[in-house]
Amino acid sequence: MKKITIAWLYPNLMSIYGDYGNVLTLKKRIEWRGIKTEILEINFDNTIKLQKVDIILMGGGQDRQQAIVVQDMLNNKRKILQEAHQKGIPGLFACGGYQLLGHFYHPLCDDEFNEFNPANFEKKMSSFKFTPGKGADIPGLKIFPQYTIHYGNKKPRCIGNIVTEINNEFQTEINKISKPVTTLVGFENHGGRTYFLSGKDKNLGKVIKGWGNNGEDETEGIVSNNFLGTYLHGFLIKNPHVADFLISKALEIKYGETKIQPLDDSLEWQTHEKVKDLVLNKSKNF
Repeated sequence: MKKITIAWLYPNLMSIYGDYGNVLTLKKRIEWRGIKTEILEINFDNTIKLQKVDIILMGGGQDRQQAIVVQDMLNNKRKILQEAHQKGIPGLFACGGYQLLGHFYHPLCDDEFNEFNPANFEKKMSSFKFTPGKGADIPGLKIFPQYTIHYGNKKPRCIGNIVTEINNEFQTEINKISKPVTTLVGFENHGGRTYFLSGKDKNLGKVIKGWGNNGEDETEGIVSNNFLGTYLHGFLIKNPHVADFLISKALEIKYGETKIQPLDDSLEWQTHEKVKDLVLNKSKNF
């Protein structure tokens, strides 16, 4: 019997907005296809198990939780995650987990805020040094080619329902395993704003309604060799085509399968379309 093993990173600290729903969604969609599923909760003491998983999931957390887990990630899990990324092992990293796979998370001081420009700031990155005890500086794993800035109370928090249009290359992958749905929906709640490094990888989608990575360039998330990063919560529940993308890639890598058994997703698609309609039409009931 086929088996897919899912790693759930730091479940007690990095699941602040119900990201366990992503775990449950994958588990059920795998089992509905007659495939055995194992969920491994990966914390600080069982890193070695991370080397033998088929899908990797990580949710969001506040700055305090991110600062706690990042040292373990840097010291014990970075190499394993880098190798998984290089092999094309599928993964989904939401919100705080998404930020931690970038280069760093940095709260701007007043002087930096007055002169901040993403393009100019990128030039300083090679010499950027973290100041101990300063705000919530958090180094990242540098798997995703991006960094996150926090403007403090100088800019509003990015909160609300969001609809994005899937980028063309990822859409091609989605079309192989799903009906041609071109949108992603979810809920975002983040203070950090994430910027891409120049000419690196692809965003997950273009923002139609909502904030996305930074509220400026209309991008949301990232697609990087089957690792997905996103600010969207309720993600796989409302976007079954992305759940099946992760499952299909896991089956392809482990068993060489290029096709995935279809499911009756009529209820899931009703949910997706209802959320999209409510967001785009600004329903008073939403």
